Amino acid sequence: MLWLGVPLVALFPIYAHWRLPTHAENRGARWLTAGFLVLLGVGVGWATGFRYFPVAEGAGRWALFLIGFGVAHFPAACVL
Repeated sequence: MLWLGVPLVALFPIYAHWRLPTHAENRGARWLTAGFLVLLGVGVGWATGFRYFPVAEGAGRWALFLIGFGVAHFPAACVL
């Protein structure tokens, strides 16, 4: 059931990283921002899928990880 939310929140990282080059001043700023967003997404995804919902198992954990990864990109997607 959790996998139904994954395609929706998968749009946030795709959109944020697609729009990032138009707002970054140079290549270094773009890579730094993209790296920060990926690390933030991995951190939120890990916390969501593996730390705060220990009852979830198997594919449910990975679905929560992907949802957390996408939700971490939501503010950037809104700004960009």
